[in-house]
Amino acid sequence: MNEKLKGNLAAIASVDRALYDRICLPVDGSHIECHPDGTASYRVRNQSYLFDLNPAELSKLGQLSVVAKFFVFGIGLGEQTAYLLEHFPAAQVLVWDLDPWLMRLALERHDFSAAITSHRLRLLMCSDLIDALPLGSDTTRVLHPHLQEHYRFERRLLDGPRPQRVALVCSGELFVDDLVDGLEQAGLAAFSIELGRWSIEELRYTVEHLSPELICAINYFPGLAEFCHSVERPLVVWEIDPTPRRLGHVGVPTEHCHIFTYRKANVVGFSESGFANAEYLPLAASSRRAMPALSDQDRQRYGAKVSYVGRSIVLEAGENRRALIADYQRLTGRSEAEATEKLSQVVQAQRQNFSVCKLPELMAEHMGDYLRASAHATLDPLVLVGEIAASEKRASTVASLAQFGIEVWGDEGWRALEPFGVRFRGRALHGDELTRVYAASQVSIDIGRIYQSDIVTMRVFDVLACGGLVLAEYSDALAELFVVGEEIEAYRTLDELSEKVKFYLGHPESAEKIAARGRQAISDRHNTRTRVQYMLSRLRSSAN
Repeated sequence: MNEKLKGNLAAIASVDRALYDRICLPVDGSHIECHPDGTASYRVRNQSYLFDLNPAELSKLGQLSVVAKFFVFGIGLGEQTAYLLEHFPAAQVLVWDLDPWLMRLALERHDFSAAITSHRLRLLMCSDLIDALPLGSDTTRVLHPHLQEHYRFERRLLDGPRPQRVALVCSGELFVDDLVDGLEQAGLAAFSIELGRWSIEELRYTVEHLSPELICAINYFPGLAEFCHSVERPLVVWEIDPTPRRLGHVGVPTEHCHIFTYRKANVVGFSESGFANAEYLPLAASSRRAMPALSDQDRQRYGAKVSYVGRSIVLEAGENRRALIADYQRLTGRSEAEATEKLSQVVQAQRQNFSVCKLPELMAEHMGDYLRASAHATLDPLVLVGEIAASEKRASTVASLAQFGIEVWGDEGWRALEPFGVRFRGRALHGDELTRVYAASQVSIDIGRIYQSDIVTMRVFDVLACGGLVLAEYSDALAELFVVGEEIEAYRTLDELSEKVKFYLGHPESAEKIAARGRQAISDRHNTRTRVQYMLSRLRSSAN
C-alpha cells in the first residue's frame, strides 16, 4: 500500500468508517492494466483502450463557472477530482464511481486526505449514488468522458429524484441495454451490479440499500440463484447465448428463479439442474430502436449492397479447440496428437455440408469414448466442437457472397477472407452506428450457428427493427415467428442464398416491401417491451 492510499484511507476512516470498510474489501481489478510509464488501460469485452485523460480533456474543466458544488460522475483515475479541488478551492466536490477498484486506484494516485477530512470532498461508491439524488440546481455535473457510457443506466438516474422502484441488472452483456429499456418502460429504474468485480459483501449491501424488486441478468451466472435466495429477491434470467459450460445442480430452492431461454432445447437442461421455472422465450428487438434517417454521409460510410455484422468466432474457435483437446486428454488418457486427429476428422466431415448439422453423429463415431466420459463433466464437447464448426460455416457462407461485394463488420478474424474479395469494415458496431449499417444495407445476411438451427438469432430482430431486409437461414423457429416470404426472407442452401441475394439486389422495391412488413412485425409482436412485460407477468403470477 503506497503512502497516498494509506493517507486517504485513514482520512476516510475518520469520517465514514463504513465506506472505509467497503473500499478495503477484496475486489477484482483485472480489467484495469497499469503500465510502467504510469498510464493505465481499461478493458471492455476483450478490447483495451488508454484510460488516462489527456490535457485537452482536463482543460475543459477550466471553462466551468465557479459554483458551490460539483458532482463528478465516475472518478476514473481521479484526474478530474484533483483538478476541481485545486482550481475551485471554495467548491464542495461530490464524487461517485460504480467500480471499487477504480476508487482504490484514484486514491493511490492523488492525495485527497485534507479535502476528505475537511468534508470538502465526499466519496460515494456503487449504490451510494442513490443517496445523492436528486441533484440540486446549485450542483454542476462533471461526467467522466469514458465512464459516462459504461455507466449509462446510472447516468439516466441523474435527471430525476431517487427512484421508488428499482431492478438490479447484472452488467456485462450487450443485450442488457434492451432489457433495461423494457424494465424502464415497466416503471423500474435499472441499477448495475458487477458480479465479477464486487465483493459478496458489496452485493449484499446494495440489495439492502436499494431494496430492489428483482434481480435481472442476461445469461445465467453460476451462483446467481444461490445469491438471490440468500437475499430473498426474485431472479429473472433471459438466456440469449450458448455456453460450453454445463449447468451444475442448484443447491437451493428455485421458486424465486425464472429462466427464459432463447432455445426450446435448453429448457430441459435448466429443469434437470433444479430450476423450477424455465421456459422458452424468443429474442426481440428494442421497442425504442427507430429506423434512422440516413444522410448522404451515412450512406457513404455505412452503406453496402450486402452486409454481415457479427463475430467471425475465430478466436473463440481456437480457444474451444484447445479446451476440447485438453479435456479429451484428461478424460480419456489419450495423447494430444490423437485428440487433434480425431477432432480434425469430425470437423472435416462436417465441412462437406454446413446445411445439416451432423456433429452429434460424427462425435459419436470418432470420439465416442470422450462423449461417454464427459457425460457429467463441466464442459459440453458438442458445444465446443459446435463453435469450431460455426466459425468455419460463417467464413464459408460469407466467402460465397464475395461475388456480390459483401462487406463485413466484426473482429479481426474476418481479415482472412479479404484475399477472396470480402471487404472487412472494422469492429462490430453497436447502438446508433449498428442501426445505420442495417438500414443502409440493401441486403443483410444472417448466419446461425450450425448446432443451433432451431433458433432465431438476435441479428434477425435487429435488422428488421431497423427497416432492413434480412436473408436468414430457414428453420421451423423462424417460420413460427415470421411469415417467410412476406415479413422475412430465408434460404436453405448457399446456392439459394446467392440466388436470392441476386434477386433482391435487382429488385429493391420487393426488398423494401418485405422489410417494411418485417419492421411492423417487430413493432407488433417481437419487441423487448412486450417480452419484458411477459417476464414480469410470469414473476407476478408465481408470487400469488
